[in-house]
Amino acid sequence: KEEQANALIAYHTKTLAELKEIEADFDKPRVLYLPYGLELRTTGAGTYNDEYITLAGGINVAHELQGWQTVSFEQIIAWDPEVILVGNFVDEAPEEILAEDTLQSIAAVQTKRIYKVPLGVYRWDPPNQESPLMWKWLAETLHPATFEFNLTEDIIDFYKSFYAYDLMPEQMARILQCDVQIGAQEWCIPH
Repeated sequence: KEEQANALIAYHTKTLAELKEIEADFDKPRVLYLPYGLELRTTGAGTYNDEYITLAGGINVAHELQGWQTVSFEQIIAWDPEVILVGNFVDEAPEEILAEDTLQSIAAVQTKRIYKVPLGVYRWDPPNQESPLMWKWLAETLHPATFEFNLTEDIIDFYKSFYAYDLMPEQMARILQCDVQIGAQEWCIPH
């Protein structure tokens, strides 16, 4: 299936170029990725997660660390992330991070900018064939006024093109984890 493989590579390349083309004249929020939720493991320099946070216009607060690391509540409070991404390696929802007493002083909790990473055919947090969708989702999540992707259409087109599958609205909502996201996100509103 060389033609499909080349089309997928081209889609990755095009999405990378689109994201890199945006001028970085906007504020870059401090982002903390918690793949295992309140287990407090995160990823620093040299990880794919560090790369896509930067690509999407964020600053990985754990960049000073190398690879996968366990951190403390005190460290998270010192970093004061503005956005927290909860990974799909646990069922934990953003509400559980929001309810954690120890984290009430950090910006992400105060502004309720805690998001569950989408879950398509595979988890979107590690590298995979759906990575461009993760990059677009995160760019739109961090900078809704800057990035003009139509995320739901992009996901529908991607599934049609690469899986020959027509997504139903309820499947789209499941991929974007709309049932656990805090507040009404633009990408969770049916278009």
